[in-house]
Amino acid sequence: MILSLIMLIYYSLVFNVADTFESTKDCKVLVSSIDDQYDGDCKKGKAEGMGTAKGEDTYQGEFKKGYPHGQGRYIWADGNFFSGEFKKGLKDGYGELVVKRPNQLDSIVVGYWKEDNYVGRYENAYDIGNNKNIRRVRINKVAETPNQVQVFVVTPEGFPIPLEAIEGRDQMNQKTAFTAEFMGWPQVAFPLSNARISYQFRSMDGIGIRDCFAEFSINSPGSWEVNIETEIR
Repeated sequence: MILSLIMLIYYSLVFNVADTFESTKDCKVLVSSIDDQYDGDCKKGKAEGMGTAKGEDTYQGEFKKGYPHGQGRYIWADGNFFSGEFKKGLKDGYGELVVKRPNQLDSIVVGYWKEDNYVGRYENAYDIGNNKNIRRVRINKVAETPNQVQVFVVTPEGFPIPLEAIEGRDQMNQKTAFTAEFMGWPQVAFPLSNARISYQFRSMDGIGIRDCFAEFSINSPGSWEVNIETEIR
């Protein structure tokens, strides 16, 4: 009786372990270029977790539901490779693409990808930072050229703030250009980082004076407009 009980417990443990750790042999990879051989973690018959998949190409890294997903390295048959973030089998996120060139240094592309397409060195074309007494900052790309940033600062009613009241500087402490026709940076070597527009605005009661500022960065080349609207109080 005791022996039978021990054997029952033993077989129960063995089969539970077998159910938990699925056979890699039966684990599917859902990308045809790397689906010949797989060694790694598996869940419900599909690659999930850490693993290595081989076929015409090779992938090493994280999987989810049969696809490269997360951090990994994809190596093409010609030796070129991408190391970085994947989503559902596609390059998606930050990474580094290395292209082999005979008798030359490798070509290296670093930055962000979206659905297998290169976005650029920065994930976003622009970023809006801190501000004070600002209702809204709108940034729009209006043309591919020239490489410039024009700034418009208005009161709550939409009237322009006098130029002499405004100061602007960028990450190189380069002051903005101010003319009757143009306020901003007429020639920019992008990225334009940590730009700051600051000014003083008299409150609607005509008594108090408020300090206002807006910070932003623009990462992609082109002709840009930045519209800064003062907060209503």
